[in-house]
Amino acid sequence: MNFTVRQLVFMALLGAITFVFDLAIVSGIDASTGIPGAGFMVDTIFVVALMTIGGLVIKRFGVFSSIALIYGVLAVPTTVFGPPGVYKIVLSLVLGLVADAVVYFFKYKRIGFYSAMAIGNVFGLPLFLLALRWLGLPGSAELASAFWVIFAITVVESLIGAWLGLWLFERRIKNLAVIKQIQTRGDSNEF
Repeated sequence: MNFTVRQLVFMALLGAITFVFDLAIVSGIDASTGIPGAGFMVDTIFVVALMTIGGLVIKRFGVFSSIALIYGVLAVPTTVFGPPGVYKIVLSLVLGLVADAVVYFFKYKRIGFYSAMAIGNVFGLPLFLLALRWLGLPGSAELASAFWVIFAITVVESLIGAWLGLWLFERRIKNLAVIKQIQTRGDSNEF
């Protein structure tokens, strides 16, 4: 996984933007409903679109894992992505690896992005519920009672988000000079 400095900065920015969006909006929804994960229904389209764009800009295995890892680290001390805890790093990383594997399997074709985002989010919600139960964290009963509603909405929103990310990339983003610079591989600034 040799990424250039520009690519690392881009992935870090995507992870941080996703976290800030969740901190500003999703945490409030989770707190007001008392259901951890209810905020997934609000941010899924936005997060999936950002992740899809990230994967299209940097078509390399590890991009989703890197973005998710940044998100998970930032989320640890907050109520974003559930009650505070280090478990968020593991959950985020697993979901990123799932997305990386699915997109890689489909050789970065459109169907791969749709599949990766849907599978990642579908896999994420039950994994999140299991983590809450296994760690004895609050909110697992509430999430379990609303699980299938959140699950169904998240699947549909994941597909919409992937479509939006693909559309934005093709129509607005791919020809931007800054994106071309991020995509350019250079020997002198690789890690």
